[in-house]
Amino acid sequence: MLTIDGYARVDLRLTVNNEMYFIEANPNPILAADEDFAQSALKAGMPYPQLIHQIVRLGLKSTRD
Repeated sequence: MLTIDGYARVDLRLTVNNEMYFIEANPNPILAADEDFAQSALKAGMPYPQLIHQIVRLGLKSTRD
């Protein structure tokens, strides 16, 4: 079980047979506009400013035990 709390990135890979493999969990990924995470969000239709806003909004909303 992963105990990552807050912003993080989980890297997965998909094989040609649609099998998913866990690569790593990164609790401190780079958040620059030209890095993989932001580029993936952009490809999914979420521009960088909206991505940052969403991360901050979700971070402020979260409650911790």
